[in-house]
Amino acid sequence: MASKTLFLGWIIAVFIILAVLTVVKAEWTCEGKCEDIPNCQQKCQDWGFTGGQCMPPLYQYCCCSS
Repeated sequence: MASKTLFLGWIIAVFIILAVLTVVKAEWTCEGKCEDIPNCQQKCQDWGFTGGQCMPPLYQYCCCSS
């Protein structure tokens, strides 16, 4: 049981590190609020960006990555 918990902890740690590195390395352009852009990922791709996601604070801004 302890090995499963340790393994899960390592997986979560790796995921967090990768998420932080992705945010740090990408250049982001925020296009509007996520409440006005319901599918942020698809809309950013339609606009010619590589992708998009709702970003802090409060994950309310749709930001597109280049």
